[in-house]
Amino acid sequence: MFCGVRPDEVKRTELTRLNLDAGTLRIAAKAAKTAKTRVLELSPVAVAWFRLWLKAVPNPTFNPPNFRKRWDSVREGAGLLEKWEHDVLRHTYASMAYAMHQNAAKLKAELGHSQSEETLFSHYRAAETVSGETITRAMAEQFWSLTPNAQQTI
Repeated sequence: MFCGVRPDEVKRTELTRLNLDAGTLRIAAKAAKTAKTRVLELSPVAVAWFRLWLKAVPNPTFNPPNFRKRWDSVREGAGLLEKWEHDVLRHTYASMAYAMHQNAAKLKAELGHSQSEETLFSHYRAAETVSGETITRAMAEQFWSLTPNAQQTI
């Protein structure tokens, strides 16, 4: 949610590609939809959540057994199973990153889009919430402040 990686790219990425000290995640060409390696500079909030996850989960992996079944169970419990759009967490990341930073070139590189691709402008700039509100910088600031606290566990 705080990285913008495609779900299938996550499944094909080895945990060794995550470097929290450097604050990066390397998506290898063999894992990327576009077959091009890219290195993501992780936000502080992404690093904080990854650190909590690595601390709380024994033998962590980006593609655990039965992930899809577990994820569907979480979404069903939250009442979101039928309403969940394809790549919604990636799209949320892109919309919030654009609202916060207004840096199209960097965001395109992070998402793995070519510089000539118009997806960013047709889908993420001036995006709206499910209630129809335009995503603002103030909303993005709230999004980017969703960090775990010291007592939080998974």
